Amino acid sequence: MSDEPHDLHPCVLLLRGLPWEATAHEVQALVSPALLADEALDSLLLPLDARARPSGDALLSLRLRRPAAALAALLHGLPLRSRRVDARVASAADASRRAAASERALARLAPLAPQPFVGRARAHRPAPPRGTRDLLVLCHGVPRRVAAGAVRLDELPHGRVDLMARCVCAALFYSHGVRKAARVALLLPEWRRALRVDGAAVKGLRPDERTIGEALRRALLAAPPLAAGGREAEGRGERGGEGGGGEGGAAGEVRDAPAGWSVVDGEGASLEGMLASLLGGDEAPQLVVLHEEGERLEKVIGAGEPRAVVLVIGDATGFLRTEEEVLQRFNAKPASLGRLPLLASQCIVISHNVLDNAAAEEVAEEADG
Repeated sequence: MSDEPHDLHPCVLLLRGLPWEATAHEVQALVSPALLADEALDSLLLPLDARARPSGDALLSLRLRRPAAALAALLHGLPLRSRRVDARVASAADASRRAAASERALARLAPLAPQPFVGRARAHRPAPPRGTRDLLVLCHGVPRRVAAGAVRLDELPHGRVDLMARCVCAALFYSHGVRKAARVALLLPEWRRALRVDGAAVKGLRPDERTIGEALRRALLAAPPLAAGGREAEGRGERGGEGGGGEGGAAGEVRDAPAGWSVVDGEGASLEGMLASLLGGDEAPQLVVLHEEGERLEKVIGAGEPRAVVLVIGDATGFLRTEEEVLQRFNAKPASLGRLPLLASQCIVISHNVLDNAAAEEVAEEADG
């Protein structure tokens, strides 16, 4: 008589919110401990989106003794890298549809010339260098209502929210991934407020202005309200959790800032305060300010090949006299990206490229040595 259990039933689970770089092996290692002795994971699909990019989802075809919802409840909220998994019951039709969509996406890539970042296994895709990069972007002239969180997603150019969103996108994203070692701070000098985003901690962020604008809005609304009189009161620290709701949004409408987002108020939000906090640690980063009269960034970076960099970027206003004095006191090295003035977001992308190349050359030299 066969020992094969006859009361197992097929089912499909959908896992969402996975890191884009998650592998099938990592997902299997997450699921296997939750299975009973005679239950089985028959197949695992990491479906692709319409552009053949990782979707952050996984479809599991299983044979279970218990209800599928019971296993979904066990898996829901489990950590995978820096993310928490969302698990729910799906259908065989869902799995078939997503598999077919992935095949169509891959078929659209077939006529393309080979490229190093397309079709390569996740474990072998190029990754950004690990050296910490802090990017400080000065955002002058941001209206009070925007600094308080009154952001209209259908009117992002009003209040320069689109500019700030593009800077966050340029600072954190590369094709198929997020720069875990990058952090960006948007400094709002008139309001003594800074908005910080940590690439190692963000969750569910997409590289489009509306998604980033919504995260920016939530972070600002979760912060304490701006003080009456036009400037933030001194002495307030960083808030990345519960808050009382900023101006322009109903109190209690947003309690928590998105993961990886935080607001700094008071002295710590100034350029001087931000530099003091970033340069005071053991990592001893190199401080660079983008300035049209500086040496080429390649030359400035190549002098020390630093593993950690603090990069200060101005906006269309440039730097105020007081800001230039602060940079001089901290011995910031001026560096240029060329004679042609560029947008702040463009400066971030080009700077990342220069720093990436410098780090790659350093690794190659170490290997040769």
